[in-house]
Amino acid sequence: MVAVLSRSIQESLTALQARATRFRALSTDPQQSSASQIFFDDLRTSYNEAASNLYETAASYGARSDLILIHSVSQGNPALTEHYPAISQGVLRALEHNEIAYTMVAVGQSLFFDLDLSSMPPRAATALKRRGDAFKDSGRVTDCTVKSLPLAIWIIRFQKQGYIPAEREHDPFSEPNHVVNVVLKKQ
Repeated sequence: MVAVLSRSIQESLTALQARATRFRALSTDPQQSSASQIFFDDLRTSYNEAASNLYETAASYGARSDLILIHSVSQGNPALTEHYPAISQGVLRALEHNEIAYTMVAVGQSLFFDLDLSSMPPRAATALKRRGDAFKDSGRVTDCTVKSLPLAIWIIRFQKQGYIPAEREHDPFSEPNHVVNVVLKKQ
């Protein structure tokens, strides 16, 4: 099972690289090229995380027979549903994330979105990063809108003197409202 899931991730990464290369070859706008790099890097990160989690999960479960079955379908019993073992969940999530991301770009015809940030109390400094990167100061304080943010999963840090910094993740592919609100707690 691990071999099948691992092969699926590798095939998906190969296809992703091919699509990214084709997209960059078609793009003449530097802003689009930069956004596409971020978009495809984000999808690659999801697959790499799924692969890492797959091996960690496989190592912790070993070769238990209940993980071999990819899914079982109920036979006429409406109380039973399809079952996917825990070991496959991360891979399936990465594949789903990829499909949703492509659909979102195709329907919206854009690699960008606007993200509204607010805090209580207001006027908190904001910094953003993608998974695996370092935070970069946005130069904005809440309440604000970060315009034309490349489509990717972003982590936002809110900081205000006298308050505990807070971090929130925003996944534009699964969260239809591009709004992140935070209530900061006093130190």
